[in-house]
Amino acid sequence: LNKPTAVKVKPSSEMEKKALSLLTGKDDLMILASNNYGGIEKKYPGTIDRYKKVIEQCPDTMISKLAATCIGMVLYNDYEEQRIFLNINEQYKLKTIAKEAMEYLEKGLELPDEFPIREDILYMLTESEIEVGEKKYSKAIAYLEELSEKYPYGRWGKSALSGIEEIKTMMANDPNWANRVQAKENEKEQSPKKPLGVALPITGAAVAVIAIASLVFFS
Repeated sequence: LNKPTAVKVKPSSEMEKKALSLLTGKDDLMILASNNYGGIEKKYPGTIDRYKKVIEQCPDTMISKLAATCIGMVLYNDYEEQRIFLNINEQYKLKTIAKEAMEYLEKGLELPDEFPIREDILYMLTESEIEVGEKKYSKAIAYLEELSEKYPYGRWGKSALSGIEEIKTMMANDPNWANRVQAKENEKEQSPKKPLGVALPITGAAVAVIAIASLVFFS
């Protein structure tokens, strides 16, 4: 038999208690523990609005990161479903949806590495960086490198290295890439980038979500 793993649980902070109190829908917590967010806007009216309140009022909690993941994936899937009906010249109309999805997904990426949903987040962010039109190749490569390093046997992680090679080929064939690189070097960012995958302390309020997530993801 495997040795049981000891988990030290900290008392819930007031902010985490507040986050839980904002989830007044009977299915709100269960939805967060699921990786199937399709159609929740219609199935569970008001859920997205409650998640947005959690993100706004309790931004540093684990529940907030899960809520951001859910909203980001809903928006990403909405973008993917709509763009297949538009030709290449009309897809720019969906750029706002895609960018909003990326903002939420980047917040969701702050979940601890142990959350398997991060693999899907990294994949969606990689696709978005290329598809939305910004073509931030270096950022997409960084996402794929993290995929390969942290989830080498996962659905997306196992093909991440070949994805990097594909992007490098795209870079080589993009005549505007060299100009963009030079422009970036000329106006370097003043503030340091936030690290990916920031581990959050496990507290009492988050245990309920983690416990449900464990049943969903690892069963």
